[in-house]
Amino acid sequence: MTQPPPDRVGDLDALLLRHDVVLLHQLVETMQLRGEDVSDPEFSRAVDALRHVRNRIVHGHSESAVALDEEARAAVNDILGFLSHLEQSSLGAEQVRSVRRLSAPSDISEIMSRQKGTAARKEPTTMSSDQYRRQLQRKREQQVSAEKNAGDARRKEAAKRADAAKSRSSATSTKNATTARSRLREAERHEDNANKAAKDAAYWSGKAAGYLKDAANIEKRLIRAEQAESSARERAARSEALASQRRITRDHDRIERRVLAAEQEVAELRTMRPPKPERLRVLMLAASSQGDLRVDREQRRVKLAVQGALHRDLVEIDMRMSATPSDLLDGLTTFRPHVVHFSGHSDEDLIVFEDDVDAHHEGVVVAAETFARALSALDSPPLLVMLNSCHSASQADTLVDEDVVPFAIGMSDEVKDQDAIEYAARFYASIANGSSLRESHLMSQTAVALAGSPGGTEIAHLAHAYDVDPANAKLVVPPAT
Repeated sequence: MTQPPPDRVGDLDALLLRHDVVLLHQLVETMQLRGEDVSDPEFSRAVDALRHVRNRIVHGHSESAVALDEEARAAVNDILGFLSHLEQSSLGAEQVRSVRRLSAPSDISEIMSRQKGTAARKEPTTMSSDQYRRQLQRKREQQVSAEKNAGDARRKEAAKRADAAKSRSSATSTKNATTARSRLREAERHEDNANKAAKDAAYWSGKAAGYLKDAANIEKRLIRAEQAESSARERAARSEALASQRRITRDHDRIERRVLAAEQEVAELRTMRPPKPERLRVLMLAASSQGDLRVDREQRRVKLAVQGALHRDLVEIDMRMSATPSDLLDGLTTFRPHVVHFSGHSDEDLIVFEDDVDAHHEGVVVAAETFARALSALDSPPLLVMLNSCHSASQADTLVDEDVVPFAIGMSDEVKDQDAIEYAARFYASIANGSSLRESHLMSQTAVALAGSPGGTEIAHLAHAYDVDPANAKLVVPPAT
């Protein structure tokens, strides 16, 4: 079943929400076609309600978003009550686990509201409160400077008019006609200079008034940004509390599994799926909306490094410059990468992609949770994610802890362009030479030190699941001769 793209290009949440609703809708319809018993009246009503919600989401209707939210929540909650029945069906538990991700469709209202508006007009990018504060400070400094220039011009005007009056008085008091004419010409020059100073004073007064008006508008936007950030922090705190509880439960389960393994004296590591007889696919996404990073240089170095490796024919790279969120989704579903590489700006809980515009801009912020969710949506997620961007180590840990991927690499601090390029080039060269992930990582750290940046060797952080060993994991294995 084909779904139309969202009205707002790059809205990962909307794409994934549509995917979930359509998935559940198709699952129930498939059961009905197979003759499965879904005749319970309450269940049937929930299915019908969900079908209406699904149609409204897929076809982009954005009216009555609150009502849509309530309808979807009620329908999904009813459907989830029958998951135990679905698990016994011929469709199996794997599909049911995918459906369970529909547990809280509370973001429908927010998604639908973001989709309002015409396709020809995009909403302006919202800046952070810090950016608004810097703007406000600049406007106030410009206002002060303009007022000072206006004051200087007024004082100059007054002085020149006084000089003109003095010259005219001297002209009337002298009996020498030549001297009188000279004093009158001098008075005219002073008047001309006074008029010019008056124009300058008016100009700078107008500029000061304009800066004052701009500052007032920026102050209003600053207040709204502070309120939005406060709400976002509250939501993040609630999400973190829930995530913390999930981590505690997960850690408890993990400890129980480890204790059981120790009691049974079993020390097996996870058996990684052997490489298929196909080339290693690397999806490289580069984004620098402000044009301040040399991501193009990084991709060129990586390409040359792989071309010079022993097993270059076993590596295929899909390089996407000026990567947008749509490039991420398209690359995941069409290229089916084993490795996802991102270079650009990031933080502990976000990644910045580009928007589909030609000029420099603020970029499109994608939450780390949403990025991870896109990877998890794949039937066969990547084996490795490399976030070659600042402060991304915590995201790498989360991707591994949440069992999204078995291996992830992130940066524990700010990383210089030179260090990021050197690390990436050496890493993929080592991978293409048949090295393990551990060896490739250590060789790349050494390359950074040899390039003249010994302090940058510890920034790159390799995270891996507890039951896999990066020393035994090779992404490129040449065929047996």
